[in-house]
Amino acid sequence: MSLFTGRLLLELDASHTRLA
Repeated sequence: MSLFTGRLLLELDASHTRLA
């Protein structure tokens, strides 16, 4: 579960970076 949450956060962070 920890890995899954970590990956989700990483993907979200990447999305924000792309938008910015």
